[in-house]
Amino acid sequence: MPPPPPTAAAPTQSRAFRQSLAPTSAYARHLSHAAAQATLYANQPAPAPTQRTERDILVSHHRFLAPPAGTAASASYETALVAAYDSKLYKEFVLVSLSRWREGLVAMRWRTEDEVMARKGTDACAELECDSEATDEQEVLFAYQEEGERKEALVKARLCGRCRDRLGRAMEREKRSAAKREDRSRSRSRSRLRRTKDGARRRRRNSSADSHEAREHRRQGKQGRSRSPLPDHGDDERRHRRKSRSKSRRRHRSEA
Repeated sequence: MPPPPPTAAAPTQSRAFRQSLAPTSAYARHLSHAAAQATLYANQPAPAPTQRTERDILVSHHRFLAPPAGTAASASYETALVAAYDSKLYKEFVLVSLSRWREGLVAMRWRTEDEVMARKGTDACAELECDSEATDEQEVLFAYQEEGERKEALVKARLCGRCRDRLGRAMEREKRSAAKREDRSRSRSRSRLRRTKDGARRRRRNSSADSHEAREHRRQGKQGRSRSPLPDHGDDERRHRRKSRSKSRRRHRSEA
């Protein structure tokens, strides 16, 4: 059996050249080319546009009270997605978050299908962090701010005794703070009106004083012009004549 033919020797390559020909992925080559463009040509590649997920759309467009549905022609993908999500919510009872009840702040939302299957909000307490048994059902007037507009909704919640007391205290604190804000706004409006009235009264007083001073000045000017005598230059002429006579007499005596 004849021996196998000799294989050709591989061409000698530098280390950098061998690394550049190493097998890489398309993403790695893209990153290397982008880095070279940024470092060699001082030209940063354009950032990739951020892609919004369905969660981002729901967070930005979902409302506690769903707006009236529009026409099919004007409905967009985002509004259709929000409407589809809202139709899957169960709005008989609400879930409550009392993590900031000491500040008078309460958050509420509707239940999902998984929470309804787990009996959360009906048999278990509607507070998100409480697993006690629900013993009390009550209707609550949920007032909140959304897009700079005050809205209200009458909702039902099933809570345990401790969470019910916390919810009541939070609602009382919110009422007291709202009354304080209203009193503060009324006092500000009264003080602003008082400053406006004082400023107007001061301006009227100043204008009346200025007009009185102007009238007095004009009256004094008229009296001064009517009573001031005309200047008399006779005394000066007589004094000048006496001086000239005395000078002429001295001159005659000196000549005699």
